Amino acid sequence: MPEQTQKLIHFTDNVLKAASRESEELNRQLENREAAKLRAEAGREVSKHLMEGKRQVYLRRSQVAQEVLAQVRQRVDEFVASPAYPEHLKTLLARAMERLDGVDEIYLRLRPEDLELGPMLAESVAPVKVKYEEGRIQIGGLAVRCPQLGIRVDCSFDTELEELGGHFAETFGLSLSDD
Repeated sequence: MPEQTQKLIHFTDNVLKAASRESEELNRQLENREAAKLRAEAGREVSKHLMEGKRQVYLRRSQVAQEVLAQVRQRVDEFVASPAYPEHLKTLLARAMERLDGVDEIYLRLRPEDLELGPMLAESVAPVKVKYEEGRIQIGGLAVRCPQLGIRVDCSFDTELEELGGHFAETFGLSLSDD
């Protein structure tokens, strides 16, 4: 019987050792899973905060861009109402005509409020025949269309302001990236 007791003790020891190893392995796996779960949760939390930060930066940059463009728009409105504006239109038309050298007829597009300046502007580019008409211009400036050359020259403040908005965004980095 002592031999069987010895075998039983040995068997029990082996079973206990195997159970202990298995228990330790299961604990390690559980800890690894818990650590992975915590890392994933922490990663999601960090990503959430980063995205919120980017969103706040984007909103603020958009707000600044709108404020700056509103100030520019206000100054343009003041200029368009000033006595210097008609002379500026003449200058814009002269610049446009430099691109249309040798033409004998153009269509001059103005905003509705500026149509009364049509005769004065037409006179400034004589002998070129000028037909002035209402254009889609809302802020100010002018656009010239030349059917003879198939060219349109846009000197409107509307287009300038639109381009300024794009330039502003480029210059001040209004796009978000991971760089």
